Amino acid sequence: MLVPPVLSELFAVVLLSESFGAIRLQWDSKSRSWLQSDAYGMPGFFAPKSEPATDQPEYAQYWEQSPRLEDLHAAAALAEALQKRRSCGHCGAAALAFHAILTDVYGDPTLTCILRPDPAVVASFGGGGTKKHYGGPDGCRAVAGAATYRRESYFLESGYSLFGEPLTTLDAISMAWCSRCSDTAHNVREHQRRLLQEQLNREPTAEEVAVAVRRREEALIEAAKIRHTLDAMGDRSRVQMVQEMRAAMSGRLPDSY
Repeated sequence: MLVPPVLSELFAVVLLSESFGAIRLQWDSKSRSWLQSDAYGMPGFFAPKSEPATDQPEYAQYWEQSPRLEDLHAAAALAEALQKRRSCGHCGAAALAFHAILTDVYGDPTLTCILRPDPAVVASFGGGGTKKHYGGPDGCRAVAGAATYRRESYFLESGYSLFGEPLTTLDAISMAWCSRCSDTAHNVREHQRRLLQEQLNREPTAEEVAVAVRRREEALIEAAKIRHTLDAMGDRSRVQMVQEMRAAMSGRLPDSY
């Protein structure tokens, strides 16, 4: 399969196998071949074997695999669009070498920044997991809010991630998606498609479904923000919260006001 030259300029390109969607393929521009992921979904990639692996499942017996042609075209279009914009809206860098193309939770190719992690791709709560999770209101049980800390100290809290700590892009490249997060995302999208179909009395376009899914998620994220703020307030009134905020901004300690 002919791979568009622009994809070799990216830091990494990871797409799903055309034959077996559970297997991820990473483009290796040096060998001009597709490295494939572990058959059991473990992190990392390896070179295709010259003969079938008898110790692996039947679906991993095919040692020469390639992505879907439409995914290749979509990936090339994303890279070319970045070249034309000359600036990334997420990290600000224009160089393709600072970006990767990975499949999102739906399995669609998407542009990812090396210099700045994607908040929608998070680690398992507590760490130690081997899968990446969807950092949003529809994430699985392994997705949970987490405090963020200053680099110098794990005792100085500087913020809060509503849906978990974003993975580095290097980890996002290596890891497969959590099947529960992926299944839920597909179910949500299908539900929104059916709702639109009833409302419009016709089959909605992919863009219309995407907008509906995004608006639903925006509302859920806003609700999560409000819930987190209320939890932080506890029994304190708004006046008390304002007093504490002003005292902190002026450098006074709580026992001085």
